[in-house]
Amino acid sequence: MPGFVALPANQVTCSHGGMGKPAPLSSRVFVMGQPVVPLSAVYTIAGCSLAASGSSPPCATGSFTAGTTRVMISAAGALVPAVIVPALGQCVPTGQPLVAPPAGQSRVFAS
Repeated sequence: MPGFVALPANQVTCSHGGMGKPAPLSSRVFVMGQPVVPLSAVYTIAGCSLAASGSSPPCATGSFTAGTTRVMISAAGALVPAVIVPALGQCVPTGQPLVAPPAGQSRVFAS
């Protein structure tokens, strides 16, 4: 699945408007001065509108399941794929989509 390598600056959102922040980030691979997001990163979701409705639990975390197949980065001592954008992931515990639209850097394209 080819695409641009994801950085923390990419605006990742749940389908209810919550914003996601990834952790952990790569400590070895940087693009335009920002660390690359490994596929193993978990996004913490803040501001999910389901919290206000009270009908179901809000999106708390999310992750992506598809990343690069040819470009690997070192995270926690193991080589893992990088997240690429645009991408579609899944939120926990709701199972709703987690979306990373194309944004941020447009210099490093990987497959």
